[in-house]
Amino acid sequence: MCPARAAVGPLQGGRLTTSNSGRGGARPTTHRNQMLAEGRKQFPVRGFHATKIDEILDAAGVPKGSFYYHFGSKSVFGLLVLDDYMKSHLELFGSWSSRDDLPIAERFGGYFDDLVREFVTSDYSKLCLLSRFSTDLAATDPSLRPEINKAYDRLLGAFLELLGEGITRGDLPADVDIHQRASSILALTQGAFIVALANRDVDYLATVSAIVRQLAAADGVSPSVGLPGPPGHRRRADRPSDDALADENRQLRERVADLERVLRAASAYFASELDQNPAVDQEVGGRTSPPTGRADTTRAHATLRQRRT
Repeated sequence: MCPARAAVGPLQGGRLTTSNSGRGGARPTTHRNQMLAEGRKQFPVRGFHATKIDEILDAAGVPKGSFYYHFGSKSVFGLLVLDDYMKSHLELFGSWSSRDDLPIAERFGGYFDDLVREFVTSDYSKLCLLSRFSTDLAATDPSLRPEINKAYDRLLGAFLELLGEGITRGDLPADVDIHQRASSILALTQGAFIVALANRDVDYLATVSAIVRQLAAADGVSPSVGLPGPPGHRRRADRPSDDALADENRQLRERVADLERVLRAASAYFASELDQNPAVDQEVGGRTSPPTGRADTTRAHATLRQRRT
């Protein structure tokens, strides 16, 4: 059994801090970090199978021996890149979920809008790594599926926690099914980008952004209105007119239809990916063109601001 790795630290005495894995002595930990950082760049754009380890090593300026020393296989490397990505992704969500000055719906919306900006800035190519690995590996590699599912559970748990706070604040009614809401928001925020890989439509993403906010705020009761009655009850003076109810129902049906289109398109994409990607851990060539979406980025910002107002 190999001894545990030594603690990793920064530069000390003008030299690189090293780690000792018990497999031939110490090596610079910067090699490991450089490879993980390069994996974070290439995997979201090209996917697991189309990303070549040799190209990661070339871009990182690291010898091949360091890759096998630190990771051993492409699968292990991919999961560690995913874990690193999830930490930063959850930090992004946390930067919005901790905004006590905002309603719960705007915290979810701000998080999603940040993801949209990054995606559009990449010229619609840099997919969320969790979505990318799910399409590439979850259905074809049983050994990796549990780890990908754990990553989804971490994100879902963060959504549940924020929706629970929404009940406490009064943004959501006490009897709302937050598990259903959180699962719907997860499906939207992940699946929308898969669809947008093909349609490259900022207006479509803005529509999804509005639905995400609706899921985090629908039927919420503002504390300034006063205490509500029993579930489903409204005081007579607070009841909207029949025309207002009809318009509200129409808007709700449109949002549901939008959600159904997202899920159908995502399902079709998943099916096509499974047909194209064999269940093997092999490397194939091909690169995605570099990002050039500045005009689309500007349009995305304007569209999202308009939707939020």
